[in-house]
Amino acid sequence: DLYNVSLWWSELDRSYDNPPTTSEQIMHFNKYLAEEEPDVIDDPRLSDALEFEWEEIWNSSLGEWYTYLFLRHSVNVNYGQSDSDLDDIFLGAAEGWGGDQMQIYQNPAGRTVIVGHWSLDSIFDTEEFIDALTIYQNARFTEQAPQLEALGGTCSQQGLYLSCIFTNEQEVLWVYTPGEDLMMDIMTLFEQFE
Repeated sequence: DLYNVSLWWSELDRSYDNPPTTSEQIMHFNKYLAEEEPDVIDDPRLSDALEFEWEEIWNSSLGEWYTYLFLRHSVNVNYGQSDSDLDDIFLGAAEGWGGDQMQIYQNPAGRTVIVGHWSLDSIFDTEEFIDALTIYQNARFTEQAPQLEALGGTCSQQGLYLSCIFTNEQEVLWVYTPGEDLMMDIMTLFEQFE
């Protein structure tokens, strides 16, 4: 049908004048057409809770695609599910992406602190994201960390490093720190998750 083809070309022309602004708009054409913009997440800088020797390495948004890659990283078939099942789980979780902010800091000793904060499109999307993030956390951090239960999150540990997941309605916070003291210091910046 020539009419539909000409509509398609006009949308393609429009995309050159007004390109997608997020990976979500690239992955879901309907969100591009609706001009759906991401939720703005403006977290406090981690430097407000860290000692002076910590250097900011990254402070930006991952977007939907890199959120999927983040979740999928380090989880393989040895976790007990097929690659295609894991892809479905992590792609489904990332699809609920509404916005995010990821901050990464490192100190001179090479220790790293990471905080990821995601906003999800719905309560269902939040639950799906938490399930996927929990798979990620359990695959990478094999020991439970009951000493941090008072923080209200789900925490695991691998050697020196702690990984905790916190939720607040349609938001999820993931915090990765070398040691309990840093975890406690960082959580003072995120009172909405306590």
